[in-house]
Amino acid sequence: MSLPAAKAILAGLYLFDLYDRRAEARHQQTYRPFPVPPADRRRFHPADVSLVVPTVDTDFVVFAACLASWSRCAPGEIIVVATEAQAARVAEFLPGDGDASTTRVTLLAVERPNKRHQLIKGIQASRGTILALVDDDARWESAETLTSLLAPFEVDDIGLVGGPVDRLTPIFPSQLLPPPERRDPAVVTPWEVAALRLRANRHARMRAAHAADGGINFSVSGATVLARARLLRDDALFQFEFANERWAGRRQNAGDDAFLTRWVLFHHLADDLPAWRRRMVAQLRKDATAAAGTLLGGRYEDEAVFEQLAKVTELDTRRWRLGVQMTEQATVPTYLKQGSEFAGQMKRWTRSGLRLRLTCLLFEPGIVKMYKTAPYMTRKMLECTLAPLLHWLYICSLLICLTKAPVLGLSAFVRQFPFAAPYWWAAALVDKVQLLSDLYCWATLGTEAWETRNTDGDQEGDPLLLVEEIVREGRDA
Repeated sequence: MSLPAAKAILAGLYLFDLYDRRAEARHQQTYRPFPVPPADRRRFHPADVSLVVPTVDTDFVVFAACLASWSRCAPGEIIVVATEAQAARVAEFLPGDGDASTTRVTLLAVERPNKRHQLIKGIQASRGTILALVDDDARWESAETLTSLLAPFEVDDIGLVGGPVDRLTPIFPSQLLPPPERRDPAVVTPWEVAALRLRANRHARMRAAHAADGGINFSVSGATVLARARLLRDDALFQFEFANERWAGRRQNAGDDAFLTRWVLFHHLADDLPAWRRRMVAQLRKDATAAAGTLLGGRYEDEAVFEQLAKVTELDTRRWRLGVQMTEQATVPTYLKQGSEFAGQMKRWTRSGLRLRLTCLLFEPGIVKMYKTAPYMTRKMLECTLAPLLHWLYICSLLICLTKAPVLGLSAFVRQFPFAAPYWWAAALVDKVQLLSDLYCWATLGTEAWETRNTDGDQEGDPLLLVEEIVREGRDA
């Protein structure tokens, strides 16, 4: 890469970054949360909500605290879906028949751990008009969490709602910030600092993305996400594709929040059932039961979804929008892993995000259709996908500017003065000496000295006497 090209790339990246930051700041200022209507004017109440909670190998102390926080918000029902191996242990923490709570708590079990299959199991058993898919370590700090997250559904075309998530460590599990005694550089851990940084960046970008075009960066958080039941429970095609999404031939278990976001925002862009889906539907009509065992890979799954899917002849192409409720009441704290487990979390989030971006940009719906629906979100997805290339391009351009520019100047100097070649480094240093000398001169601006001459006898005197002495010496000469 030539030096002019490196300079042009650096200038271009800097100008784009400046534009992007200002645009993001402008969008953040225009974001407004959805207002919570008075109780007598609400279309949806907590009693209309069914919570679906998949749990695998959970920390039961944390789970018990989270369960209590959900019950405090008084949802219509809580459906916990565990594995058969852990169902008995989970049941010990569920309220008994004599519990005074109005919330109905149900425990379901599946044979093998699979988050998406567990979610489908709970979705099919739900009865509410709004479904809340909640992680087993997501604790609702406010009794108004559910009320705040329901507010966006007052708008008819809002199909999916998410809010801010705070990543907490077990060291300070009940506070959104480290307690005062941990706000000390000698005490705080790198994992806590990383969690705070992630939270601050994500929240600001969520506001900007939603204000820009109704999108998000780049999916709602799976810790707590609310959706209309008609999109999840009443749509057999959604359940089938949700359970059977594949990447590189492997069925996906994680990334449920990314799939939900993509489905709600862009599913309306599908014109018709593709040929492979029509063939699949025809096969299911012949033998839905056999297909259930083959496609989901587990006899424990409810076969009703395939019986419904066999009746699907066209897509529901209604356009739905996303609601992002960035309020304190809607904030959902969840636990951050410690040590190497945190690194594992980061890898999973990054991998899931990359799959989502590649799927949206290249396949469903594709960059052209996506841009028509959410231009800002599309640009940010493309930018984030190309980030590794752009970062290395920036680093290479910077190194070239820092090395090649001085080298070219020194080469010309050595060609002009060949005898100076052994001490080229002295020429390089003197080129940068002003970095220190200018500071020194500013600090000693009032000093008057020759530095290279002996002026010890020089004394400041009366200017008139000095003039007379000079004139007298001239006459004597």
